[in-house]
Amino acid sequence: MGVRACRPDSDDSAVTSAPPESPDRRAGRATSKPPPERRSGRWFRPIRVLVTPGCPDPDRSVLQRLPPRLVSPDGPGEPSDTGGPALPPAGPRLRREADRRVGLGLRLWELGSRASTALSLREAAMPLMEDLHAVVGHHIQLGVLDDAEVLFLERLSAPAAVVNYTRIAGRLPLHVSSSGLVLLAHTDADVQQRTLAGPLRAYTPDTITNPGRLRAMLDHVRHEDVAFCPGFIHPDACGIAVPVRSQAGAVVAALAVIVPNDGDARAQVPALRAAARGIGRRLASH
Repeated sequence: MGVRACRPDSDDSAVTSAPPESPDRRAGRATSKPPPERRSGRWFRPIRVLVTPGCPDPDRSVLQRLPPRLVSPDGPGEPSDTGGPALPPAGPRLRREADRRVGLGLRLWELGSRASTALSLREAAMPLMEDLHAVVGHHIQLGVLDDAEVLFLERLSAPAAVVNYTRIAGRLPLHVSSSGLVLLAHTDADVQQRTLAGPLRAYTPDTITNPGRLRAMLDHVRHEDVAFCPGFIHPDACGIAVPVRSQAGAVVAALAVIVPNDGDARAQVPALRAAARGIGRRLASH
């Protein structure tokens, strides 16, 4: 018997009969699996919803109708993107909290940590950052350039340290922080031009918001190999950053200290430079 197919708003005169489906075709349809790219594609759906543009909270997206399968624990095993053995379950990909906000679950954290291209940089930097932190006693942070912003991979702090708005996996515009200025000074000209074109947001009266002053600052950073930013983000804090270079001499990161904005701030530069050189040597051996 044929299958009756019609649109909901059609009348009986529009009803047609579809040809019967063969047993072989039904069997093939029942046993067929989606191609690998479709199976692995579901890994990216949770990531897309987490990076919704304009979200007021960069840590968690406010999603009122997220499909339950994205916030439920993983099943007995998920196919790997490379066609290898199934990945074991490791908790929910996303978690929904009491206020219906959605945050990262352990599964996405684990996958992101394994796949991060910054993992070797962080591992090379941590011993030197810890030594520098013991000397400085305030904030030590490691930042990289990402999408015309500085992304902070690591930060060490202390209970009595000066105020600092930076956090691990946090971002800042390139023109406001010492790390951002170091990275901006050594990046491609098109990124520099886009930043100079603005807008250049002011965090304090000392933040550079004039394109001409910013261009002069970048020239100074390239010449002196250090960015000195007293009061750029908070009046009580001074950021100082130097470049971390690869074996080939390319600037791959910025190492910074955030110290009190006083007359002793510049005294941290020699130790900061020594730590950055040590990170570069460790990168070459990784």
